[in-house]
Amino acid sequence: MSPNIWAFILTLTLWSSVSAEAYESSLAYKHSYQVVQDLEKVAYGAAQLADSYYFRKVNLTGYTLSAKHVFETIAAADSTELCYNQTAHLLESLTSGSVEYHWAVKMIDAWGKPGSGILTGNLAWLGDFDECQNIVSYYNSSYTSGSSFSLMPESFEGQYCSIGTSLNSAGLSLGIPVGFSIGSCFPSGCSVQDIYNVVQTIIEEVNTNSTLKITVSCQEKNLEYSTGAIVTIVLYCIMGALCIVGTIYDAVRVMNTPTPEGDGPHLANGTAINGSTSKKSEDTEILINPQDKPYEHKPGALGEFLMCFSLYTNGYKLLSTKQPPGSLKCLHGIRFLSMTWVILGHTLVFSFSSIGNFMVVGGWLKRWTFQVIMNATVSVDSFFVLSALLTSYLFLKQLEKKKTTPVKFFITVPIMYLHRYLRLTPAYGFMILYYTCLSLYMYSSPLKPVNTTAADPNCVTNWWGAIFYMNNFIESNKMCAGWGWYLSNDFQFFIVTPFVVYLMYITSIGGVVLSIAMVIGSTIAATSISVRDDLGLGLGGVRDPKHPPANAQQNQNMSDYYFPPWCRYQSFGVGVIFGFILWKCRGQLPISRVVNLCLWAVSGAIMLAILYGPFEIESGGRIATVAEAAIYNGWSRTAWSLALGYIILACCLGRGGWVNELLSWSGFVPLSRLTYCAYLVHPVIMTIASASNKNKIMWTDITFISMFAAYTFLAYAVAFPFSLMFEAPFMLIDKKYLTGKLSNSVK
Repeated sequence: MSPNIWAFILTLTLWSSVSAEAYESSLAYKHSYQVVQDLEKVAYGAAQLADSYYFRKVNLTGYTLSAKHVFETIAAADSTELCYNQTAHLLESLTSGSVEYHWAVKMIDAWGKPGSGILTGNLAWLGDFDECQNIVSYYNSSYTSGSSFSLMPESFEGQYCSIGTSLNSAGLSLGIPVGFSIGSCFPSGCSVQDIYNVVQTIIEEVNTNSTLKITVSCQEKNLEYSTGAIVTIVLYCIMGALCIVGTIYDAVRVMNTPTPEGDGPHLANGTAINGSTSKKSEDTEILINPQDKPYEHKPGALGEFLMCFSLYTNGYKLLSTKQPPGSLKCLHGIRFLSMTWVILGHTLVFSFSSIGNFMVVGGWLKRWTFQVIMNATVSVDSFFVLSALLTSYLFLKQLEKKKTTPVKFFITVPIMYLHRYLRLTPAYGFMILYYTCLSLYMYSSPLKPVNTTAADPNCVTNWWGAIFYMNNFIESNKMCAGWGWYLSNDFQFFIVTPFVVYLMYITSIGGVVLSIAMVIGSTIAATSISVRDDLGLGLGGVRDPKHPPANAQQNQNMSDYYFPPWCRYQSFGVGVIFGFILWKCRGQLPISRVVNLCLWAVSGAIMLAILYGPFEIESGGRIATVAEAAIYNGWSRTAWSLALGYIILACCLGRGGWVNELLSWSGFVPLSRLTYCAYLVHPVIMTIASASNKNKIMWTDITFISMFAAYTFLAYAVAFPFSLMFEAPFMLIDKKYLTGKLSNSVK
């Protein structure tokens, strides 16, 4: 490790050791200054020992460090007058021995102290954030001291700051942004520049040849609401008010709605509680209480609009487990399980910054069970297959039912685009508003981003990439709400799908051949980029860390390989083909039981091979060849999609056995409906949970499993009200007033 890094660690270690001992001695409120002087000798001896054995390149000889020395450096450095005076008051209070000045000891105690486990990733010593932020200095005008410093005539507060350095700035590159940082507590009158000057002066005293790049950031206590935050609050309040008014209106309407004679309680669409149904759609189902006095009430234009926001109506529909005849029931289970898999992978990714022993992940890589997380990215391909299969299957049924001509088709396509956009965007937009403008005001911690009022600054400049579904064309480190890359790809695929499906409708062979060609083209594109950039398996990291290509950049690799639509279409294209096959089969799969069992076995073997096949390489056993990496990166997603496609086909056509019964469990239906909103909100929950930690988390297997379970529960718990407020109302508005009317006008 670089001598500069050791100098930084030693400086902070000696400083925190002195601070800790000073605090313990000050509890007795006597001899504190003498103890500090004694500890200076200990620190000096430790420095000499370190210099003689471990740090021969670091000039520490003759250097002593104490609490008094650190803060006296402020006086010597180019500090502002306010910072100088407040620090002087702190120094005099530390050496006074008076109980009235115990706040000064707390300011020392709040500093972070380097602990054990540095080699396992314990590189951030946060200290006590709350202790520092709650400090208020005490001033007694009658107190005098022999010190040359003058006491502050006004009180001041503690200011929590983080002092850090990057390993890369010390000449040590790990391929990931890792560095040391320590929490510190300074008087509130000291600016970031004041503190930087102090730290830089001390580092130079330890090693005059230091090339360390020090960073200093301080947390704001009272973050003022930005314009974006105020606008977001207003919009959320408007939506909340509409939901409250709509629910009250709906409840009054329900209580005054009569029930058919002799039938008992009914649903608004005529569905009796005993299960008999009327011809009306499930979309209008709500429970109705029986009334003796008949009262007919038909909502007016305003009433119809308010009904779109009814939590009662929308909640009932959202939690209902009923499905119309002909539903592809197994998709609900696959959708929910795929979502939990996404959350499992993101539990690692979004929590990484809050881990205090992140090197433990290196040990997890050597377990075959960890492959489920390492290769969890295929869960996204499962969503592509589901989306494409449903789009293809339902559109083919619609084309057949309406006997769509080319003229009607070209009229229908823009309506489909508008419907898709209105289906996805409102909830997506409200999530981005909260995440960007409001989430920072929800917590206070040492890990909270500083010098910004936006949790994701990229959303301030590149919001258009998310709202117009072009995120996947923006560099990964500049994306707004980065997980929206999937939605961008899905929307772009949806744009071309109607034309491919219509070609399948008018000429099956031509449509299927085009789809296969697009799948193969996408697969070849991914394979070629893997070879060109010498990518590793899966996410596209560097294949051989010891011999990386000259232009190797993880962000660029993600932008070139993982996000572009031409590299991800293969899964969607396979889904389109299986949707066509499902439509063509007309409810029956014309294969023997033996063939079905063989196809199930092949599908299972393919999935297991994709998940666990790379274990030797991903666990560090050996380095993949260029050909191995290219084949896996290019063809694994296509193979996974083919295997999943057959499983869906078999389950939908009665050849799925107990697997179909499990996936078709009615309990998955409401969870499946919530999956879109759960996908939107779960990274926001993870980001807030990780950034709000006051200390780093030491991960164990149980810790990771507990966090995954908690995130899964919270994702769906938050998705439920989020869907009721920002998804369901706009779906109904679109159906009643926009694309629903436009579709009905196309005869």
